[in-house]
Amino acid sequence: MRSWRGALGARHVPFVILFSAMVGFVGAACIFGFESETNPEYATFGDSLWWSGMMLITLGSGAWPVTGAGRILAFMIGVYSFTVFGYITAALASILLENPRDTGEDDEARPRTVMEEDGE
Repeated sequence: MRSWRGALGARHVPFVILFSAMVGFVGAACIFGFESETNPEYATFGDSLWWSGMMLITLGSGAWPVTGAGRILAFMIGVYSFTVFGYITAALASILLENPRDTGEDDEARPRTVMEEDGE
């Protein structure tokens, strides 16, 4: 649990998560504006929000834009989502693989090796 608290509180991860939510809502509004008249897959804002959310978590969706502006937006959100996915993965990995000696925890909390117990 300490690792998860550290991962969510360090390395600007909360800012990235909030900014990604904002990108999702703005992306949904834009794709709705670009595609709602020409593409029946984006008939409601909820459909657009679903598409934007799926693009942000790098899964994509069954609906794809047909207008030039919609395709450019899809490309930009795709690049953003791959970048953020890599950043969050790296931040979590660095927290989970962090050396306990570097975190300021006392030595009693970490497991001892056989050589340390023998006094060598």
